[in-house]
Amino acid sequence: MYTPIPSKFHQRLVLGLALFLTTGAALLGAWDAPTSAQGDLSAIWQRVQQAGAYHFRADVTQLDTPQASVINAGRQNGQTKLHLEGQTDINAETLHLHLWSGGGSVQLPNSAAELKVDGQTAVIRQ
Repeated sequence: MYTPIPSKFHQRLVLGLALFLTTGAALLGAWDAPTSAQGDLSAIWQRVQQAGAYHFRADVTQLDTPQASVINAGRQNGQTKLHLEGQTDINAETLHLHLWSGGGSVQLPNSAAELKVDGQTAVIRQ
């Protein structure tokens, strides 16, 4: 069942997702990516903007390393794996995203968190 999200929360959620994606793209560029890979990424992003709509699929692995401090003594590194699938239409201002983590499986669509954004309205299902 979909639950409407209040407008301020929607704005923060969309801003957070945009910031996450922008920061991720910036960090990828900062990690000594070969010049050809940077050029390829720029060309792909330009084609995406020209097309206006696209489908996407990605596997994300986040590595968590505790900061070296007395408080964190003995803490282990962590790893979080996510799988994202969806589509977006820039001109129509729509996004439909499925996010799997932990025990979720792509073969079980209902095991994903689902986010739908349509203009100023966003709904999420877990």
